[in-house]
Amino acid sequence: MLEMTPASTPPTHVLTIEGMMCQQSCGSTVANALRNVPGVSRAEASFADHNASVWGEVDVALLIDAVECVGFGAEVSQTKPAPPSTVSLKSSREFRVNGMRTLTDARRVEQAALKAGCGSAKVNVNAGRLLASSDCNARDVERAVTAEGYACEAVDVTNDGALLLKVEGMSCAACSSKVERALSEVPGVLRADVSVATHRARVVLSQEGDRADCVAAVKKCGFRCSLATRDESPAAASQREVAGWWRSLKVALLLSIPIFVAKWGGMIGPGQEFWHTGIGCHGMFTIEALVASVCGLSVQIFVGGRFYRNAYTQFRSCSWGMDSLIVVATSTVVTYSFYSLIDCCVYDANHQHLLFDTAAMLLLFVTLGKFLESRAKQRTGDAVEALLALRPASATLLPSSELRDVATKLSRLDVNEDASALERDFRSLAAQCVAGDVDADACEVGDVARVSQGEAVPADGVVILVEGGGSARLDESALTGESKPAKRPRGAKVFASSKNMGRSCYIRIEAVGGDACVAQIARLVEDAQLDKAPIQNFADRIASVFAPCVVFLGLTTFMAWYIAAETGNVPESWLDERDTFLFALLFGVSVVVVACPCALGLATPTAVMVGTGVGANLGVLAKGGAALEHAAACKVVVFDKTGTLTQGKPRVVGCQAYKMTEDDLIRAAASCEQHSSHPLAGALRRAAQQRGLKLLRVDDAKDVEGLGAQANVGDLGASVAVGSSRFLRELGVDVVEDETTQRWRQEAATVVHVAFDRRFAGSIAIADAPRPEASLVIAWLHRQSIDVWMCTGDSSQTADAVALQVGLSRNRVRAGQLPRDKRDLITELQNDGLVVFVGDGVNDAPALAQADVGVALGAGSGVAVEAADVVLVGDDLRGVSTALDLARHTYNRIRLNFAWATCYNLVLVPAAAGAFYPATRQRLPPAAAAACMVFSSVSVVLSSLALRLYAPPDLSQKTGERRCRRWFGRDAPCDEERESFLGTPKGGDLV
Repeated sequence: MLEMTPASTPPTHVLTIEGMMCQQSCGSTVANALRNVPGVSRAEASFADHNASVWGEVDVALLIDAVECVGFGAEVSQTKPAPPSTVSLKSSREFRVNGMRTLTDARRVEQAALKAGCGSAKVNVNAGRLLASSDCNARDVERAVTAEGYACEAVDVTNDGALLLKVEGMSCAACSSKVERALSEVPGVLRADVSVATHRARVVLSQEGDRADCVAAVKKCGFRCSLATRDESPAAASQREVAGWWRSLKVALLLSIPIFVAKWGGMIGPGQEFWHTGIGCHGMFTIEALVASVCGLSVQIFVGGRFYRNAYTQFRSCSWGMDSLIVVATSTVVTYSFYSLIDCCVYDANHQHLLFDTAAMLLLFVTLGKFLESRAKQRTGDAVEALLALRPASATLLPSSELRDVATKLSRLDVNEDASALERDFRSLAAQCVAGDVDADACEVGDVARVSQGEAVPADGVVILVEGGGSARLDESALTGESKPAKRPRGAKVFASSKNMGRSCYIRIEAVGGDACVAQIARLVEDAQLDKAPIQNFADRIASVFAPCVVFLGLTTFMAWYIAAETGNVPESWLDERDTFLFALLFGVSVVVVACPCALGLATPTAVMVGTGVGANLGVLAKGGAALEHAAACKVVVFDKTGTLTQGKPRVVGCQAYKMTEDDLIRAAASCEQHSSHPLAGALRRAAQQRGLKLLRVDDAKDVEGLGAQANVGDLGASVAVGSSRFLRELGVDVVEDETTQRWRQEAATVVHVAFDRRFAGSIAIADAPRPEASLVIAWLHRQSIDVWMCTGDSSQTADAVALQVGLSRNRVRAGQLPRDKRDLITELQNDGLVVFVGDGVNDAPALAQADVGVALGAGSGVAVEAADVVLVGDDLRGVSTALDLARHTYNRIRLNFAWATCYNLVLVPAAAGAFYPATRQRLPPAAAAACMVFSSVSVVLSSLALRLYAPPDLSQKTGERRCRRWFGRDAPCDEERESFLGTPKGGDLV
């Protein structure tokens, strides 16, 4: 039992912990592992400080072993109690370092930190983080690392989470970049991500950060800003934006019609005299001029007002965007029109130079484009709305406290335990209850709900009872994308929105509200849509200088044509009865109007929004654009074996005992492993339970990382060791391995040896069958020219047997790997390209964190995995191929959007400037330029929306044969023959 230690007592040991991704799961796991070490009186782990404090007289080596046994790295940071007056609140300090690309960069940064006085320093290149001991001055470290050519900044990590802001009024990438820069300059802001597509900003604050300062910084940029909550969907802001542009479009259309009627009525038709009737200025101010000027000015005020307000804010903050370009163009045209109108009234000129219709057309087309764009962007966010809409509106609850107690007991029983008595009690109590329908949001943890056939599960929970026995059949396609109903026996987890396809069942509610699976998925998708892909930095850099350059180009175009016309270098026939000023002005206005930064700004966020939404519908949760971009470029995929390539349901398939019965051997092994969380330990316990064996009392139980366990079994009066042959031989046990154990290994079974008081007692074979889809996924990865590896802690014989079954060659298998060895393998492979690691997200946390893209298999619970970049909701390995294929489609769509936006500007800006006018005598009028600008933005959004047509890859062999026929002709060989023709063995690696 742990002894009580005063809170003021300094810790005996302080360890720096690597690999923790959250406090609730990782921090608790580390703390519990340390508390189980003999001699520890108190232990605490902090994710925020990346350390663990331990009180008690204990060997520090045992503490490090305990932490590494649960999958995390540890090293000594402090080994002696510090005086109370000098106790530091943090044992380590974290720094953000930009500019690191290789391991050489990491070593230079570490050496700089050590020279600055740090006792220890470790660098994560991919995360851009330096973790140094707190015995140094932060400013000295910043200066030392900066002197090496890297941007370095000390940061503090907080557990408060990110601040979510609603930002309204952004229209292009320049706007979002301005807001992002303003937020980044606020003291205490660690990171800021702004999305013009979702009108959201996510801000990560340190302990010194202030929310009010963030809101004020955004408002200072001229945008409306307020705090957003997780329960508030971005759909409301999108609907308001669509409604606002629809109102502006109707006003623009209503005011533009009279202008066109007056202009064309004065040119054709029987009413020409009416429109040319003079009403002032000696008859020079006509009805046509009156209608055009009044309606034109009204369009500028009522429709262009929002552009003028945004442009004023952009001018004031020295950040020009699309609004600035529109204001410059329309203001120039309207100003010239009024000048021309005054000129005709004063000097008796004509009205041929009135361009109110051009200004009205500009605003009409721009408003139409923004309306269509907002409608399209609204559809890109439909995935989150669809996820939230999956939750049923009502639930059928059984209000009985006694029933709740029985349901709680049933939920805690193992699926193999006898529950007949509790089931009889449950049925009796359920028959006496009067079920009632309540709002699904009113459900509470512990409630018992009945789900009839055809109804949806109201909240996350566990199956308690199925009427008629057997398993519940649930359609979970809304969450996992799997159309085949899943069987869920008693005790299995179920999730809200799953539809009951079989007999009625009863569930005990385990999670409601924001803790439910659907809510967590929606939250992950929202966060992912805010996260920028690295390629977006290209668009941000261009957008920051795009508008000023376009205005300068428009002014240069005007001056060039004006000087050429005034000096007689332009033929009179080109002027088309226009004066030289108007002739040159229209070229300059067209340049300003046609150039569009919006397409560049929307290229990435809209594709990421649609891609992450499509992935969520298929059970693939990508945590942002960076994860998608890295997954699209991956060259290597590394699989963990147990629970990833295999089904994760190991069972005892053989037993060989010496001088005792098989039951006694299994009882002793299961008793020794009764407190272990390893999958093989669970198989031993299940085997003992199925045989009706009662576990024995143990003392001083100890897990040895990746090798086995050892404990004193009190009832036997002996020390029992269970583990690999290497582990027992290190203890001095003479391990016996014969033909039987060799046969077990050749059949892909893991052999566990047992010893009593260092005397060999027998062997147990535990098998975990490969997933049926594993070979299909690996074959598909080979066809994509991806190098596939497998790493496992099992023996080489077992690993080779599994590799043979799933189609991997032996030279791509690493056996006997400890958690830190898996991490080192990832680091080694990263020298050849981006690496994806696929694991269970718990014991593989160090490897998941080290990989460029970590993929965690979840089956629902994985949505809370913090270490992974991609989480697969369903327990199906085909999600890996879907994730990588979707990432490639999304990234290719982003590149297509960028190519279109770039080519559009490269072609149409010279055309608007008149580069082709001498040869074609055709110019791009300002109104047509506005239509082209609208088309460019809308086409990019529609291109991203085309991702909604994405279908997961077909992993069947027929698909490979069809591709083979397409590549090599109708008479081409099948995949096996083609691989042989290319010199690649079946199951080999196409690198």
